[in-house]
Amino acid sequence: TALLALASSAHPPALAFTREESLFLARDAYNSLRSGDLEEAVTKYGGAIDSRMLPPEALGNAFLNRALAWQQLGQHKDAISDYSAALNIDAMSPSLRATALYNRGLSHHRMRALPLAIEDYTSALLLNAELPQAFMSRGQALRESGQLLFALSDFERAINFGHPDPG
Repeated sequence: TALLALASSAHPPALAFTREESLFLARDAYNSLRSGDLEEAVTKYGGAIDSRMLPPEALGNAFLNRALAWQQLGQHKDAISDYSAALNIDAMSPSLRATALYNRGLSHHRMRALPLAIEDYTSALLLNAELPQAFMSRGQALRESGQLLFALSDFERAINFGHPDPG
């Protein structure tokens, strides 16, 4: 469709999107993400975000989902940028914010920025103190940074909160 062609171009669209068109594009981007077409999802989310017509909650979700696509593509700098943009929008629940912090921590971890990863995992745990994945990931980052006693404590907490892979 013409709407998708506009969003896919490398240049900003000549015509501004309406709120409804932007929401449609974001929903279409979500479908691309769910179907595994990550590059198409990134492009479509970019169009929806760049339209500046998404309401705050939809904008936050667009940044989060595009960050997830970037992450799955191995583009961790872009993922971190989008997670940070989403976290700057005050339109998400504490649970979703914890997930965004945890996911941003994963990208920091993949980039070997261990202090930033530990900080994000810790922030996620402040919002959701029973997030076993965050305990496990923080434990791994602490172990990699030589903080073995703290790492052991986090591994125990991950197991206590039901982490599926205690190994």
